[in-house]
Amino acid sequence: MNRRTQYCLALLPQLLFLGYLVAGEEWSLRRGTLVLLETGPVWSGYHDPLPLQPARSQRRDVLVTMLDPALCRDAEDDLGYGDLVYVVLEPHGDVHVAAAYTSMRPDVDQELFLRGRVRDRGEERIRIDYGWNRIDLDAARPARIRVLVGLNGRSVIEEVLED
Repeated sequence: MNRRTQYCLALLPQLLFLGYLVAGEEWSLRRGTLVLLETGPVWSGYHDPLPLQPARSQRRDVLVTMLDPALCRDAEDDLGYGDLVYVVLEPHGDVHVAAAYTSMRPDVDQELFLRGRVRDRGEERIRIDYGWNRIDLDAARPARIRVLVGLNGRSVIEEVLED
């Protein structure tokens, strides 16, 4: 067996495994739920890495990224920076809002949830990062974001709707 064949045979299982991971994520998203989320002003917590600047006043956060610690379902709220967290969503009119968060994965058949990581923690708010890019919107105009939520809690922004 020549070197080229050996190299291809060694690479093939890795490529198959990578394809399996990508296909699993896509399958989860395509079977997911489309939800509408509202935006609000950027939270400037104690641990905010960027100081307030005039340009920042134009930014808005998706409201489910800033959570009240009272929404925690866990017996002890000991989540720290980088910890995995699941945010349970409930419909409120035509938008979805955060109803609770937990470090334990909710049942996919009973609850709709977003998977994210803790990025900042203050006395009054916890900031969750879902892997979305920050969106710059006009602060004077309300906006909503249509998000596709997969079965595993992973989510992607489908559309930004400015009023």
